[in-house]
Amino acid sequence: YTFQKLGQEKVSVPSGEYDCLKLQVARDDNERQTTLWVAPSLGYATIKIRHTEDGDSIETHLSRFNTR
Repeated sequence: YTFQKLGQEKVSVPSGEYDCLKLQVARDDNERQTTLWVAPSLGYATIKIRHTEDGDSIETHLSRFNTR
């Protein structure tokens, strides 16, 4: 995948609030769109994903994060 950086954004999810990089999957068509928010403080773990296709949208987010 090729990603386009859209900027930085603070994201609140059930696992906490994170300063994230907002990225979008670069595609040749506009039929679908995938946006990811990743947290540098968590080793670039994905905090939230939103995918839109055919007018439908699905979103998932990090509910908990444990370090070992």
